[in-house]
This record gives sequence, structure tokens and C-alpha cells, in this order.
Amino acid sequence: MNPADPLSQLKDIHLPDAPGLWPLAPGWWILIVLLIALVSAAIYLVISYRRKNRYRKLATRQAEIIFTQFRLTDDKTKASKQYIELALSLLKQVSLHRFPDDPVAALSASQCLQQLNQHCKKATFSDEICTQFEHSLYAAPPSSQSVAQPTSQPVLDIPSFHQTMEEWIKHHR
Repeated sequence: MNPADPLSQLKDIHLPDAPGLWPLAPGWWILIVLLIALVSAAIYLVISYRRKNRYRKLATRQAEIIFTQFRLTDDKTKASKQYIELALSLLKQVSLHRFPDDPVAALSASQCLQQLNQHCKKATFSDEICTQFEHSLYAAPPSSQSVAQPTSQPVLDIPSFHQTMEEWIKHHR
């Protein structure tokens, strides 16, 4: 060191320590609180939506059970009558669960289906389906002694009605 040179007596520059991750700045705390609130709200909305629409899933499952019983039965005449009765009962239960003040329980089959149409954006059950459903439900069972005569009453197409019923269960408002 040269005592005559005052610059040689200076010490090196001392840099401050690099900022650490902790404690967090206030902006990060606000962001964390907002993210927790957003995630909590999303979880709450998903749970409430699923709880609110759980009856649709149960009704669809019940409709599948009814349809499977119909398909596995050998006597289609008896099975179709039973399917129609169970399907009407299921539709009325779903309607009464979702719309408790709806008078659907006291209505006849075709009136019930027309009332159910009012709870969809577009009519699910056509007039033809309503007529076929009612004729199939209230038709007298065919007697084995009578000669097979062609009936003028329309017969309900169970597989297409089943799809229509499931569509109504999934899409009614």
C-alpha cells in the first residue's frame, strides 16, 4: 500500500444480500388469498351442482334398469306393459322431485307427457308418442282365444321411447 495514494486505502464495494423468498411481499399475500378464495368457490360450485343434479343420474340409472328388465323378458307383451307403467312412474317421480308444485301425479299418461314437455326447451314427447304411450298403457291385454287380428291402435316403440325418456331426464330445466 502506498500511503501517498488515498485510493488504495478504500475498501471493496459491499453488495447487499440477495432478496430472499421469505417474508413475502404484500402483493403475494393478496394473490395467495385470492387464489384460495377462487379455488374454494370453484369447489363449492362443483359440489353444489353435482348434489343438485344427482337425482338425474339416479333416474337415468333406474331407467336403464327398467329397460334391461324389459329386454331380458321373453313375454314382450307383459314386459312392455310393465315397462310403460314403470317408466311413467319414474317420469312422475323425477318431475315431482324437481317441480313439487306440478300437478303431474294426477294426470293421465298422455297429459303427463305433455306436461313434462313444458319443462324442456323443445318438446321431447311428440303427440304421436303420447298417443302410442296411452294406447299401450290402457290397452286390454290380448286374449289367447281370439284370432290374431291386426290392431288399429298404435304400438309404442319401447327402445325409441326409452331414448326419449332419458333425453327428457337429462335435459329438463
